[in-house]
Amino acid sequence: MTERASATFTLQGPRSDRARCMACAERVCESLQQVPGVGKVECNPSAGAVVVEYDAERVSEADLIAEVEHFEMTLAESVGHASWRISGLD
Repeated sequence: MTERASATFTLQGPRSDRARCMACAERVCESLQQVPGVGKVECNPSAGAVVVEYDAERVSEADLIAEVEHFEMTLAESVGHASWRISGLD
C-alpha cells in the first residue's frame, strides 16, 4: 500500500525585504515535479508557497529539502541571485 503524504513549505527570497524572483520560484517548483515519488506540486510563486504531495515510501521530506537545496545552488550559479530558505517542514 502506498503511503501518501503532503508537505507545505515556504520559499523566501534572498534579500532582507524577502522579495522573490517568481521565475526562480517556478523553477524550484518544476524541479520538485521531477523528483521520483512526487505526485503533485502546487506552486504559488508570488506568495512563495509550495504544497507537495508525495509517496512517503519513495521519498521523504528530507529528500525534498535536499532536492531544493541542490537545485537552488545550481540556479544561483546560473542566475546569480537565487538563494532560498525553506521553512515549514519541521
